[in-house]
Amino acid sequence: MEREERGASMKNMKVLRTLTQKWWFWIVVIPLLAWGAWEAFSYYRWAQHFAPYFEHNRATAEYYKWKEKEHERMEELYRNDTYGGSTPEETLELFIEALEDKNLELAAKYFLPEKQQEALIENQEAEPEGNERLITAYLNGVVVTPRTVGASGIYEIEIYESSTDTVPFRVRLIKNKFTEKWKIEQL
Repeated sequence: MEREERGASMKNMKVLRTLTQKWWFWIVVIPLLAWGAWEAFSYYRWAQHFAPYFEHNRATAEYYKWKEKEHERMEELYRNDTYGGSTPEETLELFIEALEDKNLELAAKYFLPEKQQEALIENQEAEPEGNERLITAYLNGVVVTPRTVGASGIYEIEIYESSTDTVPFRVRLIKNKFTEKWKIEQL
């Protein structure tokens, strides 16, 4: 068996030796080798040129996946958020009542879900007279509400401390489309 394999191997070597001595063999092999070298060099240059784009595409795909997960997380927050009123005015009233009771955690829950933590921190760090001014303005001042919700879906209420005041507190509210509750976007 080994002898047969060795014999076949020797036969193949003999054929190769004979071919390499023929001029037409080299006319075929040299261009093929040159073409292969050119293709390898071209691929190397192409890969070198486009390598930054490959990394950029990979990073973009990762960012897209992260964004999808973040979107799903935010949608879940919005679906589970039951705080707020059925009208913008009711949400503002509930917010003011929470401030009056000094329940800052409840007051923060009337903000959009992604802004609740920020609102809680701001309310905790705010000077007490700032919240008191808002409460007093709401209870004793002038509250101006728009007749309709704008095309953007934002409802903006202005609260003046007095009828002569020119700088209002502005409360921007948006409707949570999942729970149909109005939430404070900005104060």
